[in-house]
Amino acid sequence: WMRERVPEHMVPVAYGKLEALPLTPSGKVDRAKLPALSADATPRTHAFVPPTTELERNLTALWQEVLGVERVGLEDRFFDLGGNSLTLVQLHSRMRGLLEVEVPLAELFQYSSIASLVTRVRERTAPVATGDEAAVEEEFVQRRARAGQRRMVRQQTEAPSSEDVDE
Repeated sequence: WMRERVPEHMVPVAYGKLEALPLTPSGKVDRAKLPALSADATPRTHAFVPPTTELERNLTALWQEVLGVERVGLEDRFFDLGGNSLTLVQLHSRMRGLLEVEVPLAELFQYSSIASLVTRVRERTAPVATGDEAAVEEEFVQRRARAGQRRMVRQQTEAPSSEDVDE
């Protein structure tokens, strides 16, 4: 119901039912006595779909790391798993290094599941005429390898910092 009326990032991650709100002696809601909720406590509305391609596995691992969750399926939504705008910015930053393709931050709000995000990434990287999924996957692997090579060269050419000095 709420997904039809408010933006995705405003839909509550977790919810629960209370018989009554705990109150302080002054009649205010006693937040300390409210039960803790987690995204894991809220039932999923869809079946778990595991990642199958390397791109899906890499994005899933990235989401697990950024969100601190154990299991992410292709149809899980970023905000349903506990994500917020700050963690989305972290995800955006990490995706740049992983994918070597720019996905605007605004699109991460729009494509909030792994499945929809993979489709969008493929649209941005795929050769327009071929539509060959194997070619898209190979392009992703090659881009990732080039990004890793650049990262290694950058690390080797940077000047040592104070963190590198033994005490």
